[in-house]
Amino acid sequence: MKYKYLITVLILSLLTFQAKISVSFCNEDVKKIYIYYDSSYPSSWFDDEYAWILSEYLKSIFKTFNINCDIINATQLRVIMCRLNEASENIIIMSKDVAPCIVWNGSRNSIINRWILKGGTLVWTGDCEFYYIGFENGSMIPTDTINFVTNKLIADIKVEMYPNEKGLKPIPNFNNFTSLLPINASRLDGMYYEVYGEGKINEETFYDPILIKIGDGYIVRICMTGGEMDVLKRGLLIAELILNRFFNLNINILQYFSNTIYIPKLVIGEYHNWYSGPPGWRHWRLSGGQPPKGPDGKLIVASAFYPIIGPYDSTDENVIRYHILLSKICGIDAFAVDWYGPHSYENYALRPLFEVANELNFKIAIEYEPKIRILWSSLPREDALRVIEKDLKYIFENYVSYDSYLYYMGKPVIFFWDVGLLTVKEWSKILDDLRELGYDAFYIGDSADPKYFLVFDGLYEWIDLGIISKNVTPAQKLNITCNKFKEAITFFPNKTFGAGVWPGFNDTPVWGWGGGPRVYPRYEGKIYKDIWEVGVESKAGFIMIMTFNDWNEGTQIEPAIEYKYLYMNITAEYASKYKNIDLDISLIKIPKLLFDAYKTVENISKEGVNVDLSYKYLKDVENVIFKEDAKTLINKINNAIQLAELSKNTSSIIENVKNIIASAEREGGCSKNRIEKAKVLLNESIEAYEKGNYTQAIELAYEAKNIIETKSISFTNIWPIIISVITVSIILFIFFIILKRR
Repeated sequence: MKYKYLITVLILSLLTFQAKISVSFCNEDVKKIYIYYDSSYPSSWFDDEYAWILSEYLKSIFKTFNINCDIINATQLRVIMCRLNEASENIIIMSKDVAPCIVWNGSRNSIINRWILKGGTLVWTGDCEFYYIGFENGSMIPTDTINFVTNKLIADIKVEMYPNEKGLKPIPNFNNFTSLLPINASRLDGMYYEVYGEGKINEETFYDPILIKIGDGYIVRICMTGGEMDVLKRGLLIAELILNRFFNLNINILQYFSNTIYIPKLVIGEYHNWYSGPPGWRHWRLSGGQPPKGPDGKLIVASAFYPIIGPYDSTDENVIRYHILLSKICGIDAFAVDWYGPHSYENYALRPLFEVANELNFKIAIEYEPKIRILWSSLPREDALRVIEKDLKYIFENYVSYDSYLYYMGKPVIFFWDVGLLTVKEWSKILDDLRELGYDAFYIGDSADPKYFLVFDGLYEWIDLGIISKNVTPAQKLNITCNKFKEAITFFPNKTFGAGVWPGFNDTPVWGWGGGPRVYPRYEGKIYKDIWEVGVESKAGFIMIMTFNDWNEGTQIEPAIEYKYLYMNITAEYASKYKNIDLDISLIKIPKLLFDAYKTVENISKEGVNVDLSYKYLKDVENVIFKEDAKTLINKINNAIQLAELSKNTSSIIENVKNIIASAEREGGCSKNRIEKAKVLLNESIEAYEKGNYTQAIELAYEAKNIIETKSISFTNIWPIIISVITVSIILFIFFIILKRR
């Protein structure tokens, strides 16, 4: 083991040239890049995930610049290296720092040795090149390199490396890194080489990165350090060296990618549609059933706060309308709806949300939670990953075709919560499989780890309550995360990041979902304001409000009895700054008035009353809500309610007259002619009612009523009166005659 840090005999015993440092050389025959990665074979200083990310990241960069590149396994590596006549046309990058046994057996006659001699270029990073022989079962053994060493080049020493003048040209983003196995400069006499980075200890000079000529080929040693080095930074330096040294592109990758960043400036509300009304009361009472009433008469719900509209059902279109209109007024562009799979209540509640959003020109995206398959399922991991892929396919087939689905850069947007439950490699396979089926999206994940940018188009970080023990404020934490994201997206083309803003946290009523309560006070809106300030300043591609309505964890900004419209007002204030738009906050109470009006009209309609005209008036308010002032809108809402009440009264009057006419017809107390006339008037009244002419309908109904109720004198009834009159007249006449005779 003491010889681990000596250059292998393969490399050094084949050095046959005398040269000077100033010699410049370039392999102009290079046409193709291969990146070696094979999960069956081992690495020394990297784990498999690190090596996979390195290979995929390098491939993505070369693809961006239209460089022919493939990732190859050990068998393919052997095939390529056996084509000695093509060696000078190829560069092979070893993403794993152990050479596989099928090309390297420790002897100078190994396939990899002969390939380099014939003109191949090998890029090595990590542990000492050729120290180990790797096997397909994942094991590895060291080689006795001392038998082959002609010169001790490698130093077993930790040295901080900085770019020299020559290094900045091919590697413009090379600042510094720590090398654990640099080349000792004093041992390079008589060799062709190019130095890009150097460092000193006790007047001794050491090199990394360095290119050394071996026969007709080259070995490039770069970043000879372990997995503690950021994988993206390692990949960036390797890619720049290859693109600029061998392809003469003269490119600064970070500068190039920074020009591809587009800031859409969207405000997204994380939304929960898991609530229901009676009898289940989902999420309002975790044990199910009717929540008890408190002393104030309100239901005791599973939340530290009480919605200003009361506990609601997520499938209620009036609730959805209220949420969307309120959000639009306050500058929210879309909801990211927490989704728990095809057979969940949340899936059932999605369709009305999409339909109302379509009416109101609002956008909806789905936020997928992989925990339903990874943590909440007993499936083996491979099976769980297949189900996740199936879930995402379901989203594509059932929802992205809605006009109200959120699209960005021509793709539907799908959010993911807690993407760290899967490795980058696992996500890559799932999303690549979907692309092969023709399903692609703009994927945004919840993670503060920049490596996930390799598979996701955007990242944001969810609420981190760990800040409590670290004495870090939410605003400070967001600033750290955004700065990390801003740096990371320059490593990729066309990436974005989001700033997550939240008002506070309190899941005491659900007892932290069984783990004990977690509380971060709201401080009357100060927390929310401070985080928003950072979000605006960060120039994030989107703001994720965490959340619009998670009442169980107490992260909602939806109006509550306890704080009224405070958080919606703050949202509007900062959304207008973030998007540089004007928002009319005077409209903020209109959605609640509309919600109440719809409920009133709906209750009246349940009595069989025609309220179509009232609904039409309320729809008109929705259509002009951003075109008219609040006072005018309030008057229109009140008119709609009064119209419904008038309709109810008119309906009652018409029904009463119907009964009067029916009774008169049944009992025969009225002439047939008058009954028919009353019926005609009643029909005219009904027709006027259906047209919304309630005053005319009432007048016609009363006229019909009067016709029935006015007393008439019939021929049959007049005879007793005539006889009585005649009798009285005769008696009076006789009485008059008698008096006259006297």
